[in-house]
Amino acid sequence: MEIRRVAVIYDDRERPETTGVHCRRALESLVEVVHFRPDALAAIPARGFDLYLNIDDGLAYHLPAGLRPCVWWAIDTHLNFAWCREKAARFDIVLAAQRDGAARLEAEGIAPASWLPLACDPEIHRRHEVEKVHDVAFVGNLFPGPRTELIERLRRRFRSMFAGRAYFEEMARIYSAARLVFNRSIKNDVNMRVFEAVACGWLLLTNDLVDNGQAELFRDGVHLATYREAEELLDKAAYYLQHEAIRERIAAAGRAEAVDRHTYRHRMQAVLERVDYDRVHGYDAEPSRREWTRQVAPLCRVAFVTDGGLAQTDWANWRVLRQGISRPTVEQVEVPEHDRDDLAFLGQLYGPRWEELAPVRREFRINVIADVFGRGLSAVLRRHRIILGPRYPSAPGYCSDRVYVVLGHRGFFLAPEVEGMRDEGLVPGVHYAPLGDDPVREIRHWLARPEERTRIACQGQELVLGWFTYEDRVRELSATIAATLDPSGGRAAQPDRIPEVPSGGTA
Repeated sequence: MEIRRVAVIYDDRERPETTGVHCRRALESLVEVVHFRPDALAAIPARGFDLYLNIDDGLAYHLPAGLRPCVWWAIDTHLNFAWCREKAARFDIVLAAQRDGAARLEAEGIAPASWLPLACDPEIHRRHEVEKVHDVAFVGNLFPGPRTELIERLRRRFRSMFAGRAYFEEMARIYSAARLVFNRSIKNDVNMRVFEAVACGWLLLTNDLVDNGQAELFRDGVHLATYREAEELLDKAAYYLQHEAIRERIAAAGRAEAVDRHTYRHRMQAVLERVDYDRVHGYDAEPSRREWTRQVAPLCRVAFVTDGGLAQTDWANWRVLRQGISRPTVEQVEVPEHDRDDLAFLGQLYGPRWEELAPVRREFRINVIADVFGRGLSAVLRRHRIILGPRYPSAPGYCSDRVYVVLGHRGFFLAPEVEGMRDEGLVPGVHYAPLGDDPVREIRHWLARPEERTRIACQGQELVLGWFTYEDRVRELSATIAATLDPSGGRAAQPDRIPEVPSGGTA
């Protein structure tokens, strides 16, 4: 099912810089969006939207019952966990901006609660070519405690420092007028400032949050700089102020990383993909698509399904009809081995997918291919040595179309074997490489064997283009329907009434 219309709920009056503002801007480039504030909750219709997305704005309220599917992005689990826990229990899907917040929610019965980090908005958080007037800048709130104490020490050590509040373009200009940007989180949180300052293209000095996932987003000395205590902060600030070339190199790499992987568009795409998957395989929507399927399938002489797990039910005369690839989208593109990047993932990396690949992300950079379709995919996939396949989410017998897309475009696919793949003739080691329990070791193994990768990728493409195009699927569909018709050629009797398709569902 395709999500086309989203109700996004957040307050933007009390805090104009609230996360919801950036989410709405990003969503508007993907789907139709209607914004509702908390003082208008009663006006939100229970039908007409494919998703109700509530962005944490720091205010205490509950959504009306019946708005489903509903998703909450909890931003401030580090400030008021008890309230976050209470509110989270009412949602189909819960995402937390802090990794430790997601883990704590899940430990207390909110399952699954997934980590979805904050992000940047490249149109706002960008570099401005203005005169440098500050050695160090901090944009944000000043509270009694370590943050303010460190700012005072920076002020005593360096000749010019800005510390105060600003929003949007003004904030970006202040960062651009400084040689360094300072950050100190409140309670171990990887806050908005990390993404915004890095995206503005100036070197960020932030407290070390490696235990809360920061190193999985940006690396110390590569994309930003970290400190553990006051003396290290002062020493590093002095060093980077004296070494402009190193400072600029890290800042440029940080901005590239933020724009390539950590924008609000990336985050909203992850939300939409998660909801789309869970609508079929996860939460119990009202009326659920699964329940609608349970009602309709028995009325049919034959029912086609891409999900081998669903085909194990006794609801209908099931026929598994896998997805495929459109042959006209495949282009013959050759990319030299030395011009390729190592790894890519086709789709969005969110929640458990992101966490599952943590060991890989510590050793390798993974490019995310999330918004390239059709003919453009051949070139993008061929620019990578290995395309990783997910171990999560996968229902028993569910074989994603990702398999056919990667192989059909002659990508080298390293993925777990899923039940049903062998039935399709997809043999591990022949058409793709099986992913086992030590992905880092296996990635290194295959990176060192370009000839074997090429051979397997070619064999995979030959199989898919020979048997698994959508033209083949249509012929298979037509043949099965013809065989199901009665001998006289008449069609099966039609049911008196087909149950209503759930809101946003497809027949």
